[in-house]
Amino acid sequence: MDSNDYIMWLSRSLNHNSKKIYYLLERFKTPDRVFKAEYSDFLAIKGLKPEVLKNMEIGRSLIEAWKKELESENIEFISFLDKRYPQRLRNLYIPPAGIYIKGRLPDEKDTLLSIIGSRRCSEYGKIVARKFSSELASKGIWIVSGMAAGIDSAGNRAAIEAGGRTIAVLGFGHRHCYPSGNEALMESIAKNGCLISEYPPDTRPEPFYFPQRNSIIAGISDGVLVVEAAKRSGALITADIAAECGRTVMAVPSNITNINGEGSNSLIKQGCCMVTEVEDILLELGIESVKRTADTALNKSRSNLTDEEERILKLINSEPVGFEYIINETGFEVQNLQSVLMLLEIKGLIEKLPGGRFMKK
Repeated sequence: MDSNDYIMWLSRSLNHNSKKIYYLLERFKTPDRVFKAEYSDFLAIKGLKPEVLKNMEIGRSLIEAWKKELESENIEFISFLDKRYPQRLRNLYIPPAGIYIKGRLPDEKDTLLSIIGSRRCSEYGKIVARKFSSELASKGIWIVSGMAAGIDSAGNRAAIEAGGRTIAVLGFGHRHCYPSGNEALMESIAKNGCLISEYPPDTRPEPFYFPQRNSIIAGISDGVLVVEAAKRSGALITADIAAECGRTVMAVPSNITNINGEGSNSLIKQGCCMVTEVEDILLELGIESVKRTADTALNKSRSNLTDEEERILKLINSEPVGFEYIINETGFEVQNLQSVLMLLEIKGLIEKLPGGRFMKK
């Protein structure tokens, strides 16, 4: 047996109470001493009820069965004493004593961003989550979420579709799925990143498990992006924990009439970074080289614009405009306008949308 085995035993016996685990380790110095301690050694410790001591005694004989169970399901338990334990989690006020992993953990040098928000998100929120997740994942950034319905799941799916890596932190054991219908997504996440849980595989989803899940989401990430969140939501709790850990907190502005976006707008009013394009995120995360490369390419394209291209580009903003509108404003011939628009597309300055509409990239 090693330290992972001892900590798993303690975690299951103490109902995943990491605070008590750390207290016992402080008292007995090493996990193997806790394991070998006599029943009488625990009686003087406040907070260890008889049923807990009974669980500890029963658990001693179950460790090998637990290990075989995990192995059969390709799940691994990693304690905070293991060098593979994510260093970012150590910044939490009470880091989880151990986590169950299915898939591959990121390297410490990798950049991780949580994209979180409302379960009852608008179509706008879902589009934004997919856009940012896809673009960031394609740049090698890991996308983290709680795999909830709405914004969270949209981010996970987009990252996978972009060929990137993604993580889902679960508020239940790996053998279950919540929300129902996300079973295929769970499998894809395990193959394209990892599933993390503080709870054994057979643990069912319970409301009181999700706050700790939110802490892990905040702790394991370099930054948190709130796409759409109500005034009282788990996403805002995650953002608060992230701020306490010194993580970068960002938010996408929402429609002021959307109650599920009031929390996001409130974060912006409180001074957190407002995000309207992927470069805002890269800059906040300190990935400036990517932004500089993009800016250099954009400036080079702009420096070679003709007068016609400049005139058209001034009419095309972040909101889509129609072909007829551009003709009416410029007076260009149809064929000439089509040629100029095509050149602007090739230069990466505008994007053609369905219905003959165009918007700035």
